[in-house]
Amino acid sequence: MKFHQLLKLKINQTLLMLTGIATIPYLSAMESPASHANGNIAIQKQTDDLYRLLRNTQSSNRSNNTKLDHLLKKEVVALLAHGANLEQKDRYGNTALIIAAILDNFTLMRLFIKQKASLDAQNINGDTALIIAAANGNKNMVRLLLRNNANINVQNNSGNTALIIATAGGEIDIIRLLLENGAVKNITNKSGKNALAIAQEKGKKEIIDLLKNPPLLKFIGKKQKLI
Repeated sequence: MKFHQLLKLKINQTLLMLTGIATIPYLSAMESPASHANGNIAIQKQTDDLYRLLRNTQSSNRSNNTKLDHLLKKEVVALLAHGANLEQKDRYGNTALIIAAILDNFTLMRLFIKQKASLDAQNINGDTALIIAAANGNKNMVRLLLRNNANINVQNNSGNTALIIATAGGEIDIIRLLLENGAVKNITNKSGKNALAIAQEKGKKEIIDLLKNPPLLKFIGKKQKLI
C-alpha cells in the first residue's frame, strides 16, 4: 500500500463536507530536506537520515507496532545524538514534530518535545502539530502539547484554529480540553465562521452547549513542562 493511501487524517474527510473550511492537503509523500551547500555535511546527513526514517516509518506502517515503535525510538535517538536537526523542514514545511503529529505517533512527539523541538512551527498550510493532533482526534497528543505550552490559538492559512478543527471533526473531548486551556472560541476563519457557527451547521447539540457554556479554565501547561 502506498504512503498516500495509508495517511488518512480525519480532517480530510470531515472538512470536505463543510462550507468555508478548507481541506488540508497533507503531503502525499514525505521527502528529506534539501541539503545546503554551505551547511555542515555531517549534521546534514544525520538530518536527512532522520527524515528518511520518518518517511519509511509511515510507508511501512511501523508506528502501529509497539515493538517496532521502541526500535524506531532508538534509531531516532541515535540520529539526534549525532546532531540531526529537528527544526529543518521538508518540502512541505513539516518539521520533525509536525511529522510526528501526522504519523499520530505519541512516542516520537514526546521524544522531540524533550529535545526542545519548536512547538509552534507551521508547515506550508500554516498547520502546527497541535492543529494536526486535534484533527486526528488524539487527546493524549493534544494534552502533551498543551502541557508544554503550545500556542493554542494559532490559525492556519485558512484561519482555522485547533478548536475550529476539532469542532469540525466532532471531537468533543478535545474541544473540552482546548476550552479548559484557554482556546478562544470567538476566533473566525477566513470564511467568517467560528467554532460555534460550525457546530450549529453540523447540528451537534452537545458541542453547541459546550461552546456556549465552556468549562472552567485549568491551564495544564502553565506549571508543568514535560510528562
